[in-house]
Amino acid sequence: MSPLGEILENVFDKINSLRIRSDRESASPHKYILLLTFARLYEKNQSQQNRFYLNDELENAFLDTWNKYVPFDSKSTPLIEYPFYHLQRDDILFLKIKDEKTLTFKTYIESSRNRFTKRKLLETVEYAYLSEEFDTCLRNTLSREKFISSLINGILEIFKDKILLSDNNHSLFAHEEKAIQEIKNSIERHGLGYIIPNLFIHDAQTNRYLESDIVIVCRFGIYVTELKHWTGNIQIRPNTWLLNNSIFRKDPHILNSTKAKILRGILERKFPYISDLYIESVVVLTNPDAVVEGESLLTTSIHNPTLHGTDRLIGYLKAQRALKNEAMSQSQCKLATDFLVSLTQPKHTLGLQFPGYEVVKYLYQHTDRIEMVARSSDVRHQRLCRLRVFFPSANEALKDQGVFRERATATINAVAKVGDHPNILKVWHVPNDYGYIVEGSDWSEYGTLREMLQQSNPLDVERAVGIIRGILEGLRAIHAKDVIHRELCPENILMVEDIPRLTNFDFSYQLEEDRHTVIPDPDELKRSPYIAPEVYHGGSSLKEATDLFSVGVILFEMLTHSKPFGCSLDLEEIGGSLSFDAIQRLNNLPGHLSKLIQGLVQSDINKRPKNAEEVLSKLSVGASAIVSCSSNQLVAGETYKLYEIRNFIKKGIEAQLYEAKGPRGCEVVIKLFNIEVPLQRIMNEFDMARAVRHPAIVWADIYFRWSDDRTFIAFEKVNGPSLRSLIGKEKPSLDLFQSVAVTLLDALDEMHNFKDNDGVNPILHNDIKPENILLAEGSRPVLIDFGISSHPQVSLYGGTQGYVAPDLLDGTDRNYCISGDLYALGVTLYEWFFGRMPQQDKSDKENTSIGAGSPPKLISWFRRALDKDAASRFQSAEEMRDALLKTFKGSKGEKEKCVQSRDVSISRGLMGEEQAVEMPPEEEPGLERVCFKLEEGQPPNPFVRYLNSLHSRDASSENAIAESQALNALFSHIHVPHPITEKITEILLGTTRRHVILTGHAGDGKSTIGLEVYKKMKGEPLDKPISRHLKRREDVNNDQIQLALIKDLSEWSKDERQALLEEMLRQDGPRFLLITNTGTLLDTFRENAQRSNGETRAIENLILKAISEEDFHDLQFNGSDFAVINIALMDNLHIAEQIFERMICEDRWSACKGKECRTMCPIYRNITVIKGNEPIVRDRLFMAYRRMYEYGTRLTLRQLTAHFAYMITSGLEYDDIVDLSSRAEKPLMTEFMFFNRFFGDNGKKDDYPAFQLRAVREIRHQGFGELPCPTWERRLWLKTRGQSFRINADQCEVELDRLRLIGARFTYDEAILNAQARKQVRRMLYFLHRFDHDGDAFVRNFLRSSAILDCIKWQAPSYRLALLEKNALKRKIFHVLQEQFTGVRLPEGSQSDRTLYVTLSRRKHEVRQSAQVVLARFDSERDFDLELETKDTGTGNRRVILVLKGRGAIENIRLDLTLPFLDYVMMRNQGEVGEMLQAAFVDRLERFKAQLLKASRRSFGEDIMLVRLKTNHTFRRQVYVVHDNYLEVSDA
Repeated sequence: MSPLGEILENVFDKINSLRIRSDRESASPHKYILLLTFARLYEKNQSQQNRFYLNDELENAFLDTWNKYVPFDSKSTPLIEYPFYHLQRDDILFLKIKDEKTLTFKTYIESSRNRFTKRKLLETVEYAYLSEEFDTCLRNTLSREKFISSLINGILEIFKDKILLSDNNHSLFAHEEKAIQEIKNSIERHGLGYIIPNLFIHDAQTNRYLESDIVIVCRFGIYVTELKHWTGNIQIRPNTWLLNNSIFRKDPHILNSTKAKILRGILERKFPYISDLYIESVVVLTNPDAVVEGESLLTTSIHNPTLHGTDRLIGYLKAQRALKNEAMSQSQCKLATDFLVSLTQPKHTLGLQFPGYEVVKYLYQHTDRIEMVARSSDVRHQRLCRLRVFFPSANEALKDQGVFRERATATINAVAKVGDHPNILKVWHVPNDYGYIVEGSDWSEYGTLREMLQQSNPLDVERAVGIIRGILEGLRAIHAKDVIHRELCPENILMVEDIPRLTNFDFSYQLEEDRHTVIPDPDELKRSPYIAPEVYHGGSSLKEATDLFSVGVILFEMLTHSKPFGCSLDLEEIGGSLSFDAIQRLNNLPGHLSKLIQGLVQSDINKRPKNAEEVLSKLSVGASAIVSCSSNQLVAGETYKLYEIRNFIKKGIEAQLYEAKGPRGCEVVIKLFNIEVPLQRIMNEFDMARAVRHPAIVWADIYFRWSDDRTFIAFEKVNGPSLRSLIGKEKPSLDLFQSVAVTLLDALDEMHNFKDNDGVNPILHNDIKPENILLAEGSRPVLIDFGISSHPQVSLYGGTQGYVAPDLLDGTDRNYCISGDLYALGVTLYEWFFGRMPQQDKSDKENTSIGAGSPPKLISWFRRALDKDAASRFQSAEEMRDALLKTFKGSKGEKEKCVQSRDVSISRGLMGEEQAVEMPPEEEPGLERVCFKLEEGQPPNPFVRYLNSLHSRDASSENAIAESQALNALFSHIHVPHPITEKITEILLGTTRRHVILTGHAGDGKSTIGLEVYKKMKGEPLDKPISRHLKRREDVNNDQIQLALIKDLSEWSKDERQALLEEMLRQDGPRFLLITNTGTLLDTFRENAQRSNGETRAIENLILKAISEEDFHDLQFNGSDFAVINIALMDNLHIAEQIFERMICEDRWSACKGKECRTMCPIYRNITVIKGNEPIVRDRLFMAYRRMYEYGTRLTLRQLTAHFAYMITSGLEYDDIVDLSSRAEKPLMTEFMFFNRFFGDNGKKDDYPAFQLRAVREIRHQGFGELPCPTWERRLWLKTRGQSFRINADQCEVELDRLRLIGARFTYDEAILNAQARKQVRRMLYFLHRFDHDGDAFVRNFLRSSAILDCIKWQAPSYRLALLEKNALKRKIFHVLQEQFTGVRLPEGSQSDRTLYVTLSRRKHEVRQSAQVVLARFDSERDFDLELETKDTGTGNRRVILVLKGRGAIENIRLDLTLPFLDYVMMRNQGEVGEMLQAAFVDRLERFKAQLLKASRRSFGEDIMLVRLKTNHTFRRQVYVVHDNYLEVSDA
């Protein structure tokens, strides 16, 4: 049996032992659920670490698994601490005890009687880890599936009478499946008819499928049945049901009756000869514990009956049979049932998989799209998302595909124009291999506005107005980008609490000259009260007021809980305005709201308000009518305690401001909060304002309660105007500007460096704007209003639009951080200095006076302060202040000196327009920027576009899968014949009939290998494309054999797969090359064995063994021979290296022959630099991949190829480069260099689309280049050493020198920060510098691997371990082995006596044991040898590994020394104690230790040896001998 087979056998034995020990009456599912949770974590994250921390993330995953598999009426309590502790006893899970908590843990064990609470575990345990056997099992896809199945079977044995797991063909809920089965059995027993569960009914009007739980077809009628498992007290009422006297639910019959009507139309069209067809809606409440009021009688003749219990449903059907005439014969009844079953079902969606997402549930399916809820599989950002999958309908497949694409991408295009906005649902493109357009967006469990309106009565005025304000803010944002929604309705507004977010821009009207907008046929539009009349008329001259019509109808419905009309076209028939009845329903509203609604709901577009801003202003008018009684205004002279009100200042949403006289006659400002404002919120503002005492921060004196029980804060009174009142009146002098700005930055610096008991804990203002800055006497600025101040956090959006940095917004969330305060202050100072917002500069291109007369360095300062990227802005208030002081450095005359001869604008640097900033000359030459234009008559290189089609950074990854590659002529430019193809061909052409089974991961090259075999058998050249896609089965006849190629077994149905296997088992058929994934392979053979003899275990073990081998494995099954190869186990880096060499080959780039291409194109610059340094770049690149591979991260050939392509092109096309070159603020050339793009960034900020590439994600996870190398840092940043770093690329050498000067702070470039420059220098050196012998430390440090260069060195064909090298390695290795076997830390070099002791020590090494009994001892020189062993990888390449082998009596014992273990050995030799050996390798060492003990021939007789740990951490050996009844002790 293979090593993997032995491991799996041990794992499943342990699982079975868990089940055997379980007593049926007292069995607990906890261990199964926790192990199942671990399995799901491995399933979601292939690079899951074998460390499990008892935190909220693990506990939530445990609870999710519990709720899925344990029935709701189970008496077990889902406490994770039980299995987390008790799985130790089963040798499955082990606990890593905190260093300082060893004795505490032991005390708890002795005193707690094995009842460990969660608190005790959190106190003493750092993390848990699985045994190596279980870790290995869960990392293998096939064994993990079997592992999960075994655990589920264990749970079923405990709850086999209660739990019912779902599958793709049944209900998702056990209680629903149970009810369906009961109904089915009863209907068959009583001969009532036929039952169809889970039927999808297509609604042609809305173009969506509606699912019916059960359709019962009887001779006397058809009953569309809805099952509800609601609990508690249920009162059945018309339209709305009441649950538990508190929750209103919409009557289920409303939607179910719609399904019944649709079904009636379908059946009447199909069977026109069946007259008087009776179809009824029935609701069955299946929970027996519910208390139901208003249930229907069994003999009722009223429509839409509601029944409690499945037995009542059967009674009702019996009564219907007695009361009604038969409308159908038995044969017609069966015919109708068969027809309904055969109805066109929605596209089978359960098989859809998208990289990075796990589908949670399916919402519904249209004929042209599917909507589902998915969970992000990124453990850092596990949140729910909505995915919408678009595919052409049957009609569109025959028409212009452009129309389909425009409709499918309308939402993405519209939202992309607006960017992040708290009232617009964020959407993104999801790459996939299906060819569909997939849109991802955030998902809210709060649902849509429609669901909110269904669950409540009319909204109160304040709440409704707040929601409408959010909707209008969203509309204002999209209208500013020339986008009209056109289909705004409650269903298209997602709610996050009370924050609305506009969604579904599928039929939006986007005013662009270069695209056609998807305008639906007006005749096909459904009747809706929300769609403006002009949309129905098909007019193209739509305006912003089109969406405002929808706003009026929505506001009407929120405030009256009714719609004003059925369809907006009805409005034209009654004069174009609201009817008298509708106006009457508005009588109870404030007058300004009633008038506003009537103005919005007008048939004539010219009579409505013109834009969202106008509506917002009208909402503010008369707002005082909405003020609650809790906000009564105080009058002058009113007193309380020591305070007397002088004057009312203003009123805000939460509070009122008053001038007042305080103790000792001092003047104060009273902030009196509304009574509903939480005290914690008020205390937060008080504490934040008092935390820092600074002249530029308003002082909060005291907080108290007024006589009416409202809380107030008394602030110092600041006499002076606000910056808002000064803007636009007079431009501040440079002296005043400098004084105010520096003072405010000094205040922010103190706030951001605030320290509490835990250290630095920044205080953030979060709402800096001109209104919140007052100028006191002497022009002293004072920052006021700490209402939303906080410490750094991510929370719901707050602040003022325009003063919040766009990159700090994420949907409805905002990142509250230091950068946010600095950006807001930058906007505020800009607005004060120039008299307008920076956003206004963007829209006003005609204004050329902005910045005129201003120092260019100040303009540069503003540009950096307002950069859209947080990483490029000032990182602290201190840095921002110092930079401003340098700007004004010099005499007053120099300070006031300005450029009068020309206008200078900074709008390009701030907002992205075309005006340029004229900068003073720099002392040092700047970094090179992209400046490229293709020469006239020279076409773009098609190979660039081909490379971009290989990766999924953008939406054009059509060549990322093998079937598309086969037809592409450019595929030959990168194609490398797979070495395994020759072996497969040799087997198929052999004298003995053998079939070949090829399996592996998606992207490993299975399909390409199949294509190569197909071409070789047909005698076609491998480097030529084929003319068509391969069919599912390709039969090839040549002079020697008949071959059947099955290109993907998973494309075949279950029965078809069995037929194929039977054909393979016949002795006279063709020879097969079967390409499949492991799951389908196992299922197919298991099904065949089940049909043959019912025994499946034997074939399962055979296949598991076969796919665990790295080379071809012979398999015999039912008399036929198979050769099985799993290419997922092969080392593919040798093939990938050849692909990379072909990709950069000179003739691929011959089209880039122009001078501009060769000097200024960033893509060709990459090729030039790589080719000029090819050996170094190739070796360093694949050294990084090798480091990942050895640490367990294997990338497929598809993933590696995509990464190569992205590194070279950055995802850029020719047009992109020209666009970048035309910008006034051109990007740096280094931003597109391969040594930055290798990491998925541009050296300054992340390229987030590139994170769709698994290679990028994994490389970032490794942390390459993040740690500076201590021995090299001094050399890198000393200016005098600048000429010591040579690279074979003139341009890069110049860039390297400039970046080094910036990194060392010898010069400054506003385009890049010092830290960013240093990071790029390290990367450039790693990939391009030819190090001397002293450069090894840099490379090892960059890759975070001390032994990587040794492993690379050993691969040389003629390399042999020298005696000195071997002995040095052995000493280091045995040092670590001795530490692991004894559990004590030994000083470096202490393993001087050459003896390895295997001792009897405590299992938990955290408990120090100074004296240990020696069970066996070995001489490291005599008993062990260290060898380099060569292995064939199966891909035409060899791998050399280091092996520790036994000699003599232990010659069959060996230990493969992997790179992670060798790295640990090297770190321990260097004295590093912070790192820990991987838990999986610790288990491997324990097995090695057990093998040594088993092989040891030491007899336990007269003497006993002990080793004692001396104070210097070396061993003292003592021998205990009993001689003549005396105990003799001697040192050995």
